[in-house]
Amino acid sequence: MDFLGLFIIFAIVVLGIAIFSAVAKQAKIDDLRRNGKWILATVQDIQHKTRHTATGTPPNQIWHTHHYYIVVGTWTNTATGMSYPFSSDELSSHPRYKAGDDVPVLADPNDYSRYHIEI
Repeated sequence: MDFLGLFIIFAIVVLGIAIFSAVAKQAKIDDLRRNGKWILATVQDIQHKTRHTATGTPPNQIWHTHHYYIVVGTWTNTATGMSYPFSSDELSSHPRYKAGDDVPVLADPNDYSRYHIEI
């Protein structure tokens, strides 16, 4: 098999994984919308992170810096006193929230590790 054939197979596999991941994530959110409950978590922090990627090959490589934000919050179940941490997906721009604000979270009441922050 030649290089082009291997490249096409690799591209199909990567595309398949990306599609599967997106479909699985949407299925989780759909399930939470049907069976979850809305809670308000308190924002603890807005994390600013960076990721560096390169395009091209040395010596002509160009480095790119990507900035993103993650909202981190907690919610305490008043019935049990248990606290649960939540964090958002990566956001491409600074969210409108700040520490101390409430952020809506759609959570599985039977498993608070299954959630989706609505931002």
